[in-house]
Amino acid sequence: MEKCNDDIIEELIESYSSLIRSVCRKYYLAGGTEDDLFQEGMIGLFEAYNSFDKTKGDYFSENFKSFAILCIKRQIIDALKRANAKKNAPLNNYVSFSREDFSNDDNTLDEGLAYLESPDAPLENVIDREALDEKIQSMIKGLSAYEKKVIELYLEGLTQKKIASLLDKDVKSIYNCIERIKQKSREGK
Repeated sequence: MEKCNDDIIEELIESYSSLIRSVCRKYYLAGGTEDDLFQEGMIGLFEAYNSFDKTKGDYFSENFKSFAILCIKRQIIDALKRANAKKNAPLNNYVSFSREDFSNDDNTLDEGLAYLESPDAPLENVIDREALDEKIQSMIKGLSAYEKKVIELYLEGLTQKKIASLLDKDVKSIYNCIERIKQKSREGK
């Protein structure tokens, strides 16, 4: 294995950050955040760098890109499998003892525990995900053309700075647009 070249690593990180964010937004990590998945994707990129057969091209060839995408997705999926293992269930499906943490005042600790012990809990998670997808689709219908373009680019993994550059707008304008979209989604409009 050759010595890591910091310049190549930095360039790969810059080149693949948006792609990794885009991949991460397609997955949900119970008990984690999108940034956790992003870190796993970065580990996948680094693994691709370390494992790539240089006889098939350099680090900026299509062969490396295909290999890197595969490594990134595998690393993220492996992280999801580890997180969803039964041994992690207490961490991933915790129920707070604090009454103020419940979003619905009708929920009790007993109801939360009953849900976790339910044999249909994974099915309910799928149904919840489908409901979320429907909510996202209905929310998108209520957005302006500008907001739709911003959220589309954001979901592709672009940073607010890159979106601003592409749309020839100020970064603050993009930030405000994303905040408006979040507000509309909270209001259900």
